[in-house]
Amino acid sequence: MVNLQRKISRRDFLKYSAAGSALLFSTTTGVRPLFSLADTMKSTPENHDKHVDFEMILKADFDEVALFPGQMTKVLRYRAELIKGNADAVKQIEGSYLGPIINVRKGHRIRIHFQNGIHEKSIVHWHGLHVPEEMDGQPRYAVEPGSSYSYEFTVKNHAGTYWYHPHPHRLTGPQTYFGLAGLLIVSDDASDALELPTGLHDIPLVIQDRMFDNNNQLLYLTGGMMSRMTGFHGDRILVNGKSDNETVVSPNPYRLRLLNGSNARIYKLAWDDNAPLT
Repeated sequence: MVNLQRKISRRDFLKYSAAGSALLFSTTTGVRPLFSLADTMKSTPENHDKHVDFEMILKADFDEVALFPGQMTKVLRYRAELIKGNADAVKQIEGSYLGPIINVRKGHRIRIHFQNGIHEKSIVHWHGLHVPEEMDGQPRYAVEPGSSYSYEFTVKNHAGTYWYHPHPHRLTGPQTYFGLAGLLIVSDDASDALELPTGLHDIPLVIQDRMFDNNNQLLYLTGGMMSRMTGFHGDRILVNGKSDNETVVSPNPYRLRLLNGSNARIYKLAWDDNAPLT
């Protein structure tokens, strides 16, 4: 399943924050040719409020990626542009089509401009964050293709690993399945004091099961009404949006941030030799 080369010391190995996954229901959809979005959110000095600690543009878009030999796989993805904040506040997972990791701190005021560059209505839900109702990405706030929606709120959550994904009515499932998902990590003074592994020793693992056809294209809802009502299991496991993902590590403590981003599958994670996992 998750193939990590086990060179890590088992003692004090794993400290992690986990975010649960929502069961995502929707109707069948596909990925259509690229939709050209006009640049609707130009950043200007006038937009830079000194009371905002973090500001970025997050665009839903189309892409093609090489997941397997042969034909490229069509996916949806979030693209980010940092306007204000530390350079490491937005970090793309190397080689992944999943959304960038957004790093924020408790107490910070953040502003995110969502741009919809796909062919359907969409909106972003900040899964697990305590935000005002109009900032929660509810389906009634979904915007049309080519339109945008601006979020602004103060981070009130304690340190932890959260995630973001679309939440338009009846389209949440397929839009997330095709790639619109990313991690949002909150830090605070209490977490800093724990002196947990950081940098290269802080590894995100987004685990998702997926199905593909003979042309390497994603398949969604192939089991009829039962799959629509209760979810479904894919036959391939992707980690950080990559098949057969492998991470080379050194003999040091690591922190793994685990996200079950699957449609319905529940995972039991362990070493293949049943060694203790802390």
